[in-house]
Amino acid sequence: MTKNHQTEEKTCDDNCSSCSQEQSTHASKGLPPKSKIDVKHVILVLSGKGGVGKSTVSVNLA
Repeated sequence: MTKNHQTEEKTCDDNCSSCSQEQSTHASKGLPPKSKIDVKHVILVLSGKGGVGKSTVSVNLA
């Protein structure tokens, strides 16, 4: 049984400054565009220690 090894040429070397391809190739690799949401305030519940009630406070605020 013979195996056919097909080598795929890498079409992108991640050097966009010398690239002749369209930029849409990299658009799918990044983060999706942010959607507009109506959020006026963000509250951060933070502590360096565990077991101090971060999740409880977060759930009760939501």
